[in-house]
Amino acid sequence: MNNSTEGVTLHAGFISDLLLNYKGREKTIAAGLFELAKDIDLSNPTLKVPMKLYNDMCDWIERELGPANLRKAGEAIGARAFTLMVQAKNISPDSAPQEILQALKEVAGFVIQDPLGRGWTILEMTEERAVIRRTQTFNSVLQEGLLKALALQSTKVRYAKVGYLKSVHQGDRFDEYEVIWY
Repeated sequence: MNNSTEGVTLHAGFISDLLLNYKGREKTIAAGLFELAKDIDLSNPTLKVPMKLYNDMCDWIERELGPANLRKAGEAIGARAFTLMVQAKNISPDSAPQEILQALKEVAGFVIQDPLGRGWTILEMTEERAVIRRTQTFNSVLQEGLLKALALQSTKVRYAKVGYLKSVHQGDRFDEYEVIWY
């Protein structure tokens, strides 16, 4: 996978969503996280900010607060992404997980500006399972939480689980996630 972040930007709303998970902890356990974002104008959610900053913030959470904490942040961001996709009429509140994951692929292509066109590739989709490849430099652990939360937003789902079929950390070229729901 090409891990370059040169020329890659995303909406500042992603930074805000990440920080929202640590509101009230700006001067305690999350002080370093807020320090990373101190120069970003968060009043404009569509302001373009460097992908590298977002990745650095996710890496900080994973390193300083632990992977479970980052997965939890990913779940919160996934729930918020679902709400935004419904508001933008990309999906309906009653959408099936397949529709939600397809919308994620499309919305990511809009809110992330990448000269190389990286994002998500859906490799397989059935009634209770999807295989999705991450081709963008998103933090892989945060995506576990995000994908799980998106599947659970469907009114048709009671349980969702995300696992790796391939992992960059294990030497694979891309992360490939298996999302299972019922």
